Amino acid sequence: MFDKLKQKILHKDKDKDTDTDTNKNKGKDTNQTPFESPHMENLSLNDSISTAQLYQSRAFHGVNFGGLFLLEKWLYPSMFPDETNGTEYEFDAIAAIASKKGVSEAVKMLEDHYAKFLNNNNEYEWLEQHGIDSVRIPVGYWHVSGGDEKYEMKGMKFAQVKEVYQQYDPLTKLKEVVKNLQDHNIGCIIDIHGLPGSANGQHHNGEEKDNKGGFFGSNFEKYEKYIVDHCIPVLAKEFASFENVIGLQVINENEFVNKDDDRKKFSHVTQYYKDCLHKLRSLNVSWPLIISDGWWCGQWDEWVTKENLQLDVIIDTHCYRCFSDADKSQKVQDIVAKFQCLDSQCSNDFIVGEFSCVVDGASWSLSNANRDEWVKNYGLKQVDTFNQSENIAGWFFWTFKFEYGDGGEWGLKPMMDKGCIKGAPNNSNKKDIDSSMLDRFYKEHASYWDQHPSSDYEHFRFKDGLEQAVADIKMFHNFNGSSLGRVNYWVTSRKTQYCEKQKISPNHKSLWEYEHGYKKAIQEFNN
Repeated sequence: MFDKLKQKILHKDKDKDTDTDTNKNKGKDTNQTPFESPHMENLSLNDSISTAQLYQSRAFHGVNFGGLFLLEKWLYPSMFPDETNGTEYEFDAIAAIASKKGVSEAVKMLEDHYAKFLNNNNEYEWLEQHGIDSVRIPVGYWHVSGGDEKYEMKGMKFAQVKEVYQQYDPLTKLKEVVKNLQDHNIGCIIDIHGLPGSANGQHHNGEEKDNKGGFFGSNFEKYEKYIVDHCIPVLAKEFASFENVIGLQVINENEFVNKDDDRKKFSHVTQYYKDCLHKLRSLNVSWPLIISDGWWCGQWDEWVTKENLQLDVIIDTHCYRCFSDADKSQKVQDIVAKFQCLDSQCSNDFIVGEFSCVVDGASWSLSNANRDEWVKNYGLKQVDTFNQSENIAGWFFWTFKFEYGDGGEWGLKPMMDKGCIKGAPNNSNKKDIDSSMLDRFYKEHASYWDQHPSSDYEHFRFKDGLEQAVADIKMFHNFNGSSLGRVNYWVTSRKTQYCEKQKISPNHKSLWEYEHGYKKAIQEFNN
């Protein structure tokens, strides 16, 4: 999948302004944007913010529950016994077990696996004590059921083994996990990791890519309808009451697609994202929609801006430096020194949905380096980069647990035990921000810009932004010692509110000073 990055390089100089939302399905309204912000647009500056909004907007210091629901052989090999004929796909494994040993045996294997993965509250307590405040939970479409259509999945591959999942009832178990996380002040992303037909053909989709081109191929209309009209309403019904759901991710690691080279597929992807968001909002669910950057963060950052979706969408990017030939040709020291995540022009809210401390053996062979020392350097460099980025709302390490061993540089626990990864700092006991510092920042701002005289200045707006951000930062500090994570969301929302209160245009000549003041406070006091 990582060879798709090479295609990005080949196309990076292409024109990025071409509108390719064409070939829309007849009768479908795919121009439903812009959407109104469901969270803050109608709040005054003094209104309280809900617990759900705080969960959704704080900085995320998280981990993936990889292999809990959507099975991966390299994480839990016993779920792929000899009877599964060497497959790495969940569908093939469960189908083989059900065929050769019976449905009840397949159900028992799944139930035993679930019971062992999170065998008691100690796991949740460990996460909370180590500053892990968020969890990304990968699931497949076959885990989502409800109502009269329970496990029908007509025309989907997993329909062939629906009896297994009907008895296993993963949706009830998912609710149990979300509830336990909430009891420990931990937020969660529900990640539809496995789509019908497969998003990219990899084993972590749960089924092989179909011969119709996968999810976005010739069966796209049928597949999309199942996710939008079945899965999303079920998830909304079952989980909207949980305050700790911080977002719904509707695809994992979408294949690279260049809008200039494959207009039809690009149109399908954008239609899918818009339809998912429209469905969520029509159900009065305010979760952020999380999309994939498709190995080209700049292209999808630009699309979110163009469609005015900044308040509704978070973009998921994955940062690995162990797969591409370019990475393998570098020394570990160089990988650490050069590490960055997002394209410099990105301006919307992202999460790093997956990363690890793994560097390929080829890089180690080129490096005269102490492994423990440089694994620690690498882990800390990544987390520091993520934490300091204005555009990264948080990160999720891959992964939490392995069946055998601790996962080494793929495992959260050993990496935290060795000081390679650090969880969320507790800001709840921070001293009040000294007002004299705010006065100093204001004077520095005014002094600098007054050297370049203009009638457009209204420096009091810088102070207004500074003070509002300080109030917001304190509010997050009081929420379990959190920090503000979705900076772009809050800046945009607060500017909108400020314009309404001040009765000024969003294009007002000095509104930029309010934004500068807000971001200055974030830079100085948020972490």
